[in-house]
Amino acid sequence: MSRSFRIIFSFFIVFSIVFCLSGCNKNDKQVSTRVKKYTSPQGDSESNFDDAEDTVTLTHDFGVLVQPIKDAVTCEFEIKNDTKTTWNLKTIVNTCSCTIADMTSSKVEAGKTEKILVVYKPVGDGSFDDHRKSLVQFEEEAAPKFVLFVKSRVREAITFKPKSLSWVRVGENQIRKDNFEIQNFSDKKWDIPEITEKPEWLKVEYRNIQPPQTEPSMKQLWLAEVSVDTTGMNSGEHQGKIVLKFGENETKSLPIILQITSAVSAIPAQFFFGNVTKNEPATKNIKIVFSPDSIPKDKNEIHFEHNFGERLQLHWISTKGEIWELQALLKLNEEKIPDESVLVMTFSDPKLPKIQLPIYIMIVAEDRQ
Repeated sequence: MSRSFRIIFSFFIVFSIVFCLSGCNKNDKQVSTRVKKYTSPQGDSESNFDDAEDTVTLTHDFGVLVQPIKDAVTCEFEIKNDTKTTWNLKTIVNTCSCTIADMTSSKVEAGKTEKILVVYKPVGDGSFDDHRKSLVQFEEEAAPKFVLFVKSRVREAITFKPKSLSWVRVGENQIRKDNFEIQNFSDKKWDIPEITEKPEWLKVEYRNIQPPQTEPSMKQLWLAEVSVDTTGMNSGEHQGKIVLKFGENETKSLPIILQITSAVSAIPAQFFFGNVTKNEPATKNIKIVFSPDSIPKDKNEIHFEHNFGERLQLHWISTKGEIWELQALLKLNEEKIPDESVLVMTFSDPKLPKIQLPIYIMIVAEDRQ
């Protein structure tokens, strides 16, 4: 590579880095004078580092970074050459434009230590955990490969944990409870936030608690306890939000989704016995599906009524989880069957609905045997 080409190429790299990290502090002389990107057209990709045995990983944790993040942050790693051979820099692979690594020199003399500056600015809105890495490789095969690993916990000034509340398959006439945290990472301390909007079917109570010692950047913490009563609500999906007001102008919204389903349902919703022969048993299985709030503690809490007498016997095949399986054993000693054939299922819990399962029977005539 000619000297003039190297100068043009270096200028292009520096310009690209400044553009990628446009939010960094331009008054930081250390950044402005040292951020360069060594690269090589033959440089190894990130995948070549993953399985390499001679890889050294160096890690730095930036801790909590609060949105909006205007300035990039920096850290330095030290690479020590404890061999008798000089290491010449081959390439630095920055795997994301939000993270740029630069070594103070193009080589590490034998027995010496060189520093690598990493400039980091996470990209994205909201709260998230972020981690990035840069890969450093030298020309000498005996030299180890270095992975520079940086991470941070990006948080909004007011952070909800979780970011939303979602209740799926809540039974009718049931109560579902949950909670969420309101975390204050801002530079202000607030009074108890005011609830300015919430769905009518939602109750919210919260209290101020002490932030954990493991979160030194968290200034305040509230635990909000919420409950939903689906009594009188229609089945289907209901959406809403909780809006909290902090001070005069600061507001924060927590999205909510509530999906109401039948507390108990049967699949299929009837017993259909086809081609039943007199004096020969016939079986039919159905599944009883419970919402998570409605699962009986014991099968004895379920009661049956029908007008078949001993000709119809019921057995539970499975009574675990949200889906139970019921088997009906039918044995007719005569062709006459009740005019209205219905199996009625009731529960000890008065909140659970009565289930009516029609029974359909097709009898095979004896002359068809």
